[in-house]
Amino acid sequence: MSYARDFTDIGYARSALLFGDDPLRAARLADLAEMAGLARTVARPIADGADRIALAGPATVVLVDGTGADPAALERLLCALDAAAPARNIRAVVSAPVELLDLAASRITAPEIELQVDPEESERLAAIALARTRTESMLRDTGRDGLPPRVRQISEEVGRIADALAALSRNAAATSGGGLKAVRDDKPAYGVPPVAKAQPSALMVRSIIRARRLRDQYFAAELFADPAWDMLLDLTAAQMEGRRVAVSSLCIAAAVPPTTALRWIKTLTEQGMLERLADPRDGRRVFIALSPPVFDAMIDYLTVVAHEAI
Repeated sequence: MSYARDFTDIGYARSALLFGDDPLRAARLADLAEMAGLARTVARPIADGADRIALAGPATVVLVDGTGADPAALERLLCALDAAAPARNIRAVVSAPVELLDLAASRITAPEIELQVDPEESERLAAIALARTRTESMLRDTGRDGLPPRVRQISEEVGRIADALAALSRNAAATSGGGLKAVRDDKPAYGVPPVAKAQPSALMVRSIIRARRLRDQYFAAELFADPAWDMLLDLTAAQMEGRRVAVSSLCIAAAVPPTTALRWIKTLTEQGMLERLADPRDGRRVFIALSPPVFDAMIDYLTVVAHEAI
């Protein structure tokens, strides 16, 4: 059975725009596009990308393989693609090598574009098939049930974390006047005795992160994989230290494959839990930070943890 039968309905093949400079990888990208039910086509050079994107019609599928690309040419293509995707409902899958991760992430903001880093072939095929399906159903509201299981799982997990942090923040505001203040004798918070709460520190957060990584020496890492929480902890520590975190660094902190980490970053950003901040000294890099409400909620949570540890 072909991959095309697994992902698409045979008998209809939508054309796509393919870009890549590595001949072997470009040819393989064309193979994957055909497997996903797209019309067979040849990948064009990355340098031609910006001009070709400008001519692309609505609901076009665009596939990019950035391996071996000139960074400046790839940047121009991604800028054009990021501007065109929301306006024309273009769906795109961009594969980039890890050394170009920060550049690619700095130029991709549109939710219609999925960025992958050195992905497995199955991940690329699934993303291409999903892009094709979504362009064909752009006039339909597929709703939540139309999401693939993995995407739905991520969305539900993000929603759970967001709800928990929001509730924690609301409780803090109700019980301690919004927060980091000492608990008043007549108004204990979170069941803590009526004494001043211990304050969290970046060192404390780093110790939590180290303890989480220590588990990997004794148990299979997949057993405790929780990239969203790992990223929240790392960003909390960084903001307490006054340090900025690049996309590539946050992917490492997530302790999962880069493409999975990028999917989480994208979802958390769309949920308003993370913010993208431009690097004023390097236009090819963006920083990721917690949104103020989420940072406040993390501090409230860590304050309770610090007190309970005493």
